Amino acid sequence: MGGGFIMAGQLLLSLTILVSLHEFGHFITAKWFKMRVEKFYIFFDFLFPMANVAKFAIFKKKIGDTEYGIGWFPLGGYVNISGMIDETTEKDQLPAEPQPWEYRSKPAWQRLIVILGGVIVNLILGVVIFTGIMYAYGEVKLPLSEVNKVGIHASDYAKEIGFLEGDKIVSVNGNHPKYWDELMDMKELMADNLYFEVERNGEIKRLEMTSDFTSRLIQEKKLFINYRMVTIVEKLTPQLSNAKDAGLLVNDQIIGANDAPLQFFHEFQDFLQEHKGTQIKLIVLRDFKDTVSLNVAVNANGQIGFNPSLSKAFSVDTIKYSLLQAIPEGIKLGYKTVADQLTGLKKIFTGKVSAKDSLSGPIGIAQAFGSKWDWHWFWMLTGLISMVLAIMNLLPIPGLDGGYAIFILWEMITGKKVSDNVMQKALSVGLIIILMLTFFAIGNDIFKMFK
Repeated sequence: MGGGFIMAGQLLLSLTILVSLHEFGHFITAKWFKMRVEKFYIFFDFLFPMANVAKFAIFKKKIGDTEYGIGWFPLGGYVNISGMIDETTEKDQLPAEPQPWEYRSKPAWQRLIVILGGVIVNLILGVVIFTGIMYAYGEVKLPLSEVNKVGIHASDYAKEIGFLEGDKIVSVNGNHPKYWDELMDMKELMADNLYFEVERNGEIKRLEMTSDFTSRLIQEKKLFINYRMVTIVEKLTPQLSNAKDAGLLVNDQIIGANDAPLQFFHEFQDFLQEHKGTQIKLIVLRDFKDTVSLNVAVNANGQIGFNPSLSKAFSVDTIKYSLLQAIPEGIKLGYKTVADQLTGLKKIFTGKVSAKDSLSGPIGIAQAFGSKWDWHWFWMLTGLISMVLAIMNLLPIPGLDGGYAIFILWEMITGKKVSDNVMQKALSVGLIIILMLTFFAIGNDIFKMFK
């Protein structure tokens, strides 16, 4: 199966899980308050947002009052609740008098819970997924002390702002992280007045980050600093067999190429990029004693087909959790994810980060899954997307859950219900905004691909 199909398959499975459970949140709370649910669809059975265009379902079955189905347009889903105006209904479809089973006849607090049901489920789902990951896989953490044995690799941008190759990180914003992932925490890196302390030639240097640091960090599309590790083969990739065909083995250490010494993995990566589409001679240390030469073809992307081993390059800490221990770790990771996303949104809305550099549509998300099926990464990314969906759905845009919630809160505060006519007009404006954001995200993905 090609890499593109694997990316698309992972995206489709992830969206199916997330959309199903998000809509189930609306469905189960509506049922709880004895509202009639007319439709429960995974994906749209029409060309969103035009409810009567290309209207057909891949599958549908009516059970009781509810029609369950799978639509053909895989960018969302919906629950159609009697007496509720949304993207699938029109005001004139509603009977003149509210019926007891309708959404509009229920108290505001019940309607608010129904509206927020999907968001709540997304947040719970994210925590459950993160808890499961912690329990099943644990965590492999790279101690900063290990990185500091040889110092960091500084990108061109990092050198612009004062870092040098081989610097040893002492602190960030006055904090002394124990592990590398704590150092690279995005919430920390997005802090205002950010500074690092590094050890260089036995002296401590303070490096102040510029005001455009966060924006540049996102534009760079790669870590501005990274750890320097020796290149030891962890596994050979089935998608690209060049390295395997040339005779490279698991646990081989690459120490040079074309008679040039290559001490660290980032040096080897740069070398491959400079030799795309050519054949190179690898110098390999095998069994920590024998030197072997291998002729390997480099593909057009600068790859030969292996994954390097972090755990063999460094002494890492592997942390295992019992189920009871995994629960608070899952909650902590869920909280951190939400906090990071809110910080990122704040940066976008205040203009400190460009939306085109930080927003991704379905193409970008599919690419994030990668061209090989890795269940650990699949669930990690699905948990992240679940949290992001919860946050995005809470934006106060009519048509999103947050937009409906604003109208209900207004009613609860003022005692005055927003009229169906105003709701319908607001929904029309909201759908235009949602479509513009959708087209922007997809167009941005395409632009990035060609760029």
